[in-house]
Amino acid sequence: MIDEDLKLRVRRLLAEEFRGEDLDRLYLGLRSRAHVGEAVQEVGDFVAHRDQREKGPATQVVRDIVTSAQIWLIGRTGGKPTIEDVRVAAKVNLRLASDQQILDGTGLTRSAASSSLGKVFRKLERDSPLKQREAKVLEYFGNRFIWNAAFTDDALFDDFAQALVTNSLMSAADLPKLLPAKSFLTLHAIALMHGSSILLENGDKASLHAGFVNGHTQLAVKAQIPHLGFKKPIYVDVCLFWSTLSPMEYCEPNLLGDPTAWGRPIELSAVGRLVGTA
Repeated sequence: MIDEDLKLRVRRLLAEEFRGEDLDRLYLGLRSRAHVGEAVQEVGDFVAHRDQREKGPATQVVRDIVTSAQIWLIGRTGGKPTIEDVRVAAKVNLRLASDQQILDGTGLTRSAASSSLGKVFRKLERDSPLKQREAKVLEYFGNRFIWNAAFTDDALFDDFAQALVTNSLMSAADLPKLLPAKSFLTLHAIALMHGSSILLENGDKASLHAGFVNGHTQLAVKAQIPHLGFKKPIYVDVCLFWSTLSPMEYCEPNLLGDPTAWGRPIELSAVGRLVGTA
């Protein structure tokens, strides 16, 4: 009976009949199943627990970014990170960096960089000199502020489509029919994440808010990270969910012309655009 209900909602998506409650039900039905990608699990968890996130890929990314920024700022503000600080920074930066960033920054694959870091810290513990390449790896991972979005609209759509096929809710032959729903999936996720928060390890909360990036050319969800360990509040905005959608095409005028509208809840309008609530 559950799968029949989900298949009904998939058929409406394929027919370009887009309903937010259909996506909510699909995410909830898919998020705990095997062979479902992280992006679908993450959005499903936002559907189930929207007010505050305490686990999942987005939470881990935000917490890693906080750690990376805090340790990087120690050196930038006249302090000297300990070996353990650098070890922690290297660990989170290895998770945060993309494969291409690692290759560009160190000339190594992710696996080789991880192995090299292990050797580096064993040498540091013995106070042994580092080779030139090892020093380069240490500098890249241990003395840098790295961030990347937790996921993108492309990753979300690919994960969602694959989850439907893997769970026999849609045939692979129907994948082209799902493509018109991509912008709807993206806007639904943006409206869902907007106004939520992520609990940080120190008990602070990083609030999530939708908005523009890249000179107002793309819609995204950003996390506003507070304090970073300093007495004076310092807020850093980092992109958590990155989309390719243009605000001019996918936002109603009240969001385009009134910056304060983003401080209130947003929703999808009847014509499939983001609109601010009164």
